[in-house]
Parts: sequence; C-alpha cells; structure tokens
Amino acid sequence: MKRKLLAEELNSRGYEIVVICLGRPAPVGEELSQLGFAVRYLGGPPFYGVRALMNLAKALRSVQPDVVHSSSVEANVLCAVACRFIRHTRHVAEEVGVPLDRSRLARIVDGLALRSASSVIADSPQVKAYLVNTEHVCPTSVLVYPPVADLRRFGTAEAARDRDLVVSVGRLDHAKGHDILLRAVALLTPRHSSLRVRLFGSGPEAENLLRLAQDLGVSANVDFCGEVTDVAPHLATPGCFVLPSRTEGSPVALVEALAAGCAVVATRVGGVTEIVESGSNGFLVPPEDPKALAEAMGTVLTMSAGDYESLSRAARQSVRTFTPDAFAGTAVLAYEAVLGGRRQI
Repeated sequence: MKRKLLAEELNSRGYEIVVICLGRPAPVGEELSQLGFAVRYLGGPPFYGVRALMNLAKALRSVQPDVVHSSSVEANVLCAVACRFIRHTRHVAEEVGVPLDRSRLARIVDGLALRSASSVIADSPQVKAYLVNTEHVCPTSVLVYPPVADLRRFGTAEAARDRDLVVSVGRLDHAKGHDILLRAVALLTPRHSSLRVRLFGSGPEAENLLRLAQDLGVSANVDFCGEVTDVAPHLATPGCFVLPSRTEGSPVALVEALAAGCAVVATRVGGVTEIVESGSNGFLVPPEDPKALAEAMGTVLTMSAGDYESLSRAARQSVRTFTPDAFAGTAVLAYEAVLGGRRQI
C-alpha cells in the first residue's frame, strides 16, 4: 500500500517512476503495472548473491535512474553495491521497523548498506533512533516518514458495529505477535463466548498459529481469512481492531483501522505510539502480554454505546492529516537532497 501511494504521489509531482522487483510477479507489482507504471521483475529468489547483483545492475544500467529508492533489507544491500557501478545514480534506502530476528551477519551487512546510502528514510522516530544509535547511521542523513493511509477509501458515515467481532491485519510472522492475540482470546472466551476473531494475512507462521488456536481451544472463535486486496470493507463493521506486534514501524493497517472508526487496541512499540494516544483514540498495552491485551479488548467489548461512539469519532479525527501528500513529501526531501533537480526514480 505504501509503495502504491508513494508512486502515485511522486508521479503527480512530475517524477518518472520505474519499479524494479527483485522477485517474480507479485500483487504490488501487478497493481502498479495496471496503474501505468513501468514494472520490471528480476525473477529471484535467491535475492542475494552474484547473480542477483548482476541482474539488478543490468536493469539499473538500462534505466539509468537519478535515484534508486530501495525498501527491503535485500534491496538495500543489493542497491548499495549496484549503485557504485552506475555514474550519477544516488541511493536512498528505507528501513521499516526495528529488526528482531535477523542474524548478526544480516544486521552487519544491512548496517553497511544503510551507512553507504546517500540518504535513509525511517518509517518512525523509533526506527531512526535505532539506525543512529545501533547502526551508527549519520543522524543528518536520516529522514522520518509520517504515518500514511489512503483515507479516501474510508467514508465518514458510521456503520453498525458488531461489537463481538475483532479483526487483525498483518503478515503472519513472529514479529506481528498473532500468537499473543490467540492467547488473549483464550483468556477472554470464558467471559465472552460469542467473541469472534478474523485474521487477515498470510506468512510463515500460519500453520503454527492454526495449531496454537487448536491447542488453546479457540479454533471455533478464530477465522484465518488469508490475504485480501482491499481491507477497507473488512474494517467497516468490526467492534475492535487489534495490532499485537512485537515490533513495528509506522503500520498502515493501524492508520486504516482508525480511519474506519474502529476501536483500536495495539502494543506500545515503534511508531505505534506516534499514532495512538492510549485512552484518547485507542488503547495501548505492553508487548508480549496476553493478559494486558485481553483486558484492553475486554474494555472495548463492554464499552457503552456512547463511549464507543466518542472513541470512534476520535479515531477518525486523529488520522485526518496522514495523507499521501505528506508521506511523499518526506521522500521528495530525500531525493532533492541528492538529486539537484533530476527526476527519474
């Protein structure tokens, strides 16, 4: 979603955009292609190695971009090397979230790539602090994205809410903390037997989470819904949105839930604290704490209609400035700092 919003906004500002995907055709590339952007696929995996580097260097030589903007660990590393062989091309790297489970070697290599970039964009102040204090990236070269979502997809009229329905959106991996959510559900169901949870997303932890739901006895309460292309319709009616992450940058799904008027319960990690003010437009709990998560969810489930309406209204109001224009403005600052007026990305 961020890539699409950024490409559209940069295009409207007169930048020429070429998208290079390290892997094979994927939904984000196909969507950008349908919007008229030039999209190239390098056909990986593997994403590391001499072959991947040669494929990327060949693609960049044919495009001759003024700036290469990379937005994954693999892309950051490959672009850091490839850009050294292309004259007048500058590298802007992006870091999303504070890594939890990268190997020591991966952190060292990523740190080298980030320090060699002309500019770095972090997706929250917490990520910038990590880059400066842990990866020793120069503070003046790091800019911070504001939170963003396509707010046009969310109306202002409030739909009837199913207060027993909880939704969570995100990749099913360890960092997103869905196992903590399932344990919280197990604590809640003895008091709220009608509770239903829908998890939207896919990922490497899917099978483990299915087994955990069975082991906890909450399989009947939890639906694994897979990936969806547009989450907006699925945020129109649930009574609660939960983000149980162990680490985060500035999550789009959270901004979208607030824009939809959902009551939000999230963990106090990363850029989440820049988006949610606990008790005002949602509730924050410590990470790795199923009991605290269950208590906050229980508060939402039992909230009076008037209190819920006030919270929903505050949620919508709190994200009204998180627009693609403000988001893209940060990228433009990074580009202009290294471009000197050239405009092919």
